[in-house]
Amino acid sequence: MKRRTLLKLTLALPAALAISVNAHAQDWPSQPIRLISPSPSGGAADVATRLIAKHLSELVGQPVIVDNRPGGNGVVAGLEALRGGKDGYSVFMGSTTTLVANPYLMKHVPFDPATDFVPVAMVASLPFVLVVNPSLPVKSVKEFIAYAKDRPGKVTFGSANATSLVAASTFNQMAGIEMFNVPYKGAPASLTDVVGGEIDSAFVDYSTARALIQSNRLRLLAVTSAKRSPLMPQTPTLSESGLPGYEVIGWTAMSVPAGVHPSIVQRLNREMQKILSRKDVQEQLATLGQDYILKSPEEFASFLRTERPRWARMIRNAGIKPD
Repeated sequence: MKRRTLLKLTLALPAALAISVNAHAQDWPSQPIRLISPSPSGGAADVATRLIAKHLSELVGQPVIVDNRPGGNGVVAGLEALRGGKDGYSVFMGSTTTLVANPYLMKHVPFDPATDFVPVAMVASLPFVLVVNPSLPVKSVKEFIAYAKDRPGKVTFGSANATSLVAASTFNQMAGIEMFNVPYKGAPASLTDVVGGEIDSAFVDYSTARALIQSNRLRLLAVTSAKRSPLMPQTPTLSESGLPGYEVIGWTAMSVPAGVHPSIVQRLNREMQKILSRKDVQEQLATLGQDYILKSPEEFASFLRTERPRWARMIRNAGIKPD
């Protein structure tokens, strides 16, 4: 009798657990949500994340707190999101670097972004630009390439993340030049040195460089996207400036740890669709130099499946070795 009772309880346990998990998902959210970001406070990416947090909080009826965890190429923030568990209250605001490039740039990444995170929603694309110190005697990409060819290994560029490093290294490879890489912990620091003449150039997201470009403290040569950006329609692409096929862009996106209930993933995506469809939000993102992106979780997952091998190929072709 005892054995039969034990067997019934054993068989009933998975069903009871499933009911409990479903009930939890239906009650979500019943407590504050954290948006864990690899971006430092104050930058354009942080401002965009806080904009998302404000509107998401209004839609779900719970506080949405931005938790900045910069460092380690975004690994610090990714680990913190994973430590937060699978209840949907720890949301990772990832990027090209953290969700795609890191496994090809680092010898050891303590998590696999392809299996440890579930795609929720894309947020925005970040056009990257090639900028130089205005004192440099170049006013176009072709002139800059010629300048660098005359000075092999002496022209410098600053890199602050995976996208900037891959953008510059791909430029090196396609243009047949040898610029010297100076690594930085953040794009603002690299731009400070371009403005100050400590380094010659940088590939950075437009949002970070925008004010310095508008004040003529940086000279804008080109954008790294395949097509001209609506944020700077007069600026040529690198592809049309003598490097056909060149395309390197950054983006930000929302993911959750694998194991979060699908209904929570879908709910988060629905709310993000509402937020990003708002004209005022689109305009605010544009002022930050970002273009909004509307994708379902399935479309985001499909995008990642094509983006990962593309970045692996670019990194390999650029001659970048895992560090």
